[in-house]
Amino acid sequence: MKYPVNLMRGVLALALLAIVACSPQSADYSITFGGDIILTRAGDPLYKSIEGTTNSWGVLEKPQKVFKNSMKMPDYFFANLESPLGAASEPLIKNSDDLNLCSAADQSGVLTKGHLTLVSLVNNHRNDCQINGIEETRRILEQNQILFVGLDLIPAYIETSNGKIAIIAAEDVTIPIDVDSLVSHVKRARQIAQVVIVSVHWGNEYQTGPDSRQQEIAQQLADAGADVIWGHHPHVLQKMEWLNAASGKKTLVFYSLGNLIADQWMLDDAQRTAVVRISFHNSKIVKIQVIPLFMDFSTRRLKSVNDSMIKNQIFQRLKLDTLENRGVVIDY
Repeated sequence: MKYPVNLMRGVLALALLAIVACSPQSADYSITFGGDIILTRAGDPLYKSIEGTTNSWGVLEKPQKVFKNSMKMPDYFFANLESPLGAASEPLIKNSDDLNLCSAADQSGVLTKGHLTLVSLVNNHRNDCQINGIEETRRILEQNQILFVGLDLIPAYIETSNGKIAIIAAEDVTIPIDVDSLVSHVKRARQIAQVVIVSVHWGNEYQTGPDSRQQEIAQQLADAGADVIWGHHPHVLQKMEWLNAASGKKTLVFYSLGNLIADQWMLDDAQRTAVVRISFHNSKIVKIQVIPLFMDFSTRRLKSVNDSMIKNQIFQRLKLDTLENRGVVIDY
């Protein structure tokens, strides 16, 4: 049986439209989020070897091998820096409390090897380098062309080909967050930037899920206009979820992305981690890619997770099996 040419053309056009509609949107840019970075403990650098500095980034040294199509768009990489930089006097911190994470200036090389774009300095270790430590850290980061977000809820802004990204940082560990003030700053940033990210140092160390306070603050930030809430401090992974904002928009929250590079070898859970890459198109999230990783104690390098059981444990901790796609491609 023969069909009219016009009918066949119509069917073909509808098929092509269906393919386009079901295809992932191309991204304008992506942001990769990681957890906590610890460079030094009690004055001892963690990533020194006999030959020099160990490349602790391992598989992330060449991101194009880890992330699909990573060379096709600008990619920003954010992490939480627990080790302030620039100890003015080595004896000042040597043999000090093992909770002191102050790091010598030359350890900034570890950060540059990781291709970091921005670090948050707002955490409970920000004063570990004592007098002028924060200012010295900022100076060293500027020398290394690494952006930072610091105290006073002052946003850092990144210009992209499709508008501005605002990053605001707060912490709830040493003193409770002034939530009203934080919400006010998020609303102000929302008027300036097309994408608003809030970095929050919160929760309890080694707790595998968010507490009620984290969840309450997250909802208030979502209602204020945050697109992404990026949590850290527990040193272990906690779940990801979408929050429905008062405006009707959706907000993606990572309650904790665990450690990125750190020395907490005593707990398997603290060595298992992930980085999350979010792709944006027209200032909206169109894709989420999760890469499971672990910090190998013997080599002090990040490695890919090949064991399917450990992979599944990481995905289950992040609650990826229950994360609704909300029209977003989720790749893991």
